[in-house]
Amino acid sequence: MTSLALARQFRQLSESYNNRPLVAKSPGVVSGLLSFLEVVTNRQLQLISAETLDLLSENPESASTVALDSKLESALRKVFTTTDPMSPDGETLRQHCVSINSRTRTLQTTPEYIKPRPREPMRESALLSRIGSSARNTRGGLAGIIKTTRIQVDSAATDDDLSRAVKALVGAPGVLSVTRDPTMDRVLVLTGGVTEGEGIKRLLDIGLRSATAPPPAPKTPVLSPSFKGRQLTVDGYVSPENNSNGRWFRRVGRRLWQ
Repeated sequence: MTSLALARQFRQLSESYNNRPLVAKSPGVVSGLLSFLEVVTNRQLQLISAETLDLLSENPESASTVALDSKLESALRKVFTTTDPMSPDGETLRQHCVSINSRTRTLQTTPEYIKPRPREPMRESALLSRIGSSARNTRGGLAGIIKTTRIQVDSAATDDDLSRAVKALVGAPGVLSVTRDPTMDRVLVLTGGVTEGEGIKRLLDIGLRSATAPPPAPKTPVLSPSFKGRQLTVDGYVSPENNSNGRWFRRVGRRLWQ
């Protein structure tokens, strides 16, 4: 059974004035109706729940049961502050809650409707704010702003020194992340808008004796031959498949290693 169908059933049972005390004392009825009353995304469910609670509050015995529920105050306050009187059925819903509040004496005053603030236009995310205001004026958005910089730390630096350097750099302006290069010894990898020179200066500022840019890692050619008829393709270069005098390697190998 859906929430709406259940609320309708409670309302039908509450139509009889003499039945209302028994309905209100049934386990889960009042607390369930108050929970339905707070579902601001379902106006029909709110209306039926408010009507039912209004009926129950007409009978003094069932009204006292409603008044004792701990959810009543928060549910009424939520309806008053979130329901626009000018919205469809908004005034009707508010009037039911005014009646409930009057009979149960829950809120001393009726809260006013709080108009939600208009949503601000989507900003270019918090990412730009972390890498500096200069990013907002750069053509092409983030293109060229977020980069990866590798910095070689002094060979005498200990693991504790490297950990201290990582902690000091994380969260610094222009730095999005700091990691240790798993393939190169004592090399820190900085991601963000920080330049190589800025990164080196920051490492020197926190006490590391030496910080330089590491030499570029050697490029290893990848040979992935695929046969096409009687030709062999290696990284885009085509040579005869059968060549026993070594000219194939000299011609292709020379191009690969230049």
